[in-house]
Amino acid sequence: ELQTELSAEMALQLRTSLTTISGYALQLADSRDADLAKQLAIDISHEAAQLDHSIGGFLNRKHAAQGAAAGSTF
Repeated sequence: ELQTELSAEMALQLRTSLTTISGYALQLADSRDADLAKQLAIDISHEAAQLDHSIGGFLNRKHAAQGAAAGSTF
């Protein structure tokens, strides 16, 4: 089923992004290098934006699928 496939894909994307953000945050916490800390902060921000984009895309696809399913009942 399409919804199950989309949910599994979304779960994988969420887990991957959260693992990446967590890794960057741990490196940032241990960093004594200002340039590295700045780069890690940029990387965290970028990954968070990607995560937001992925969630938005998932929600848009879900709403489209729901709309298509509702339209097919006529």
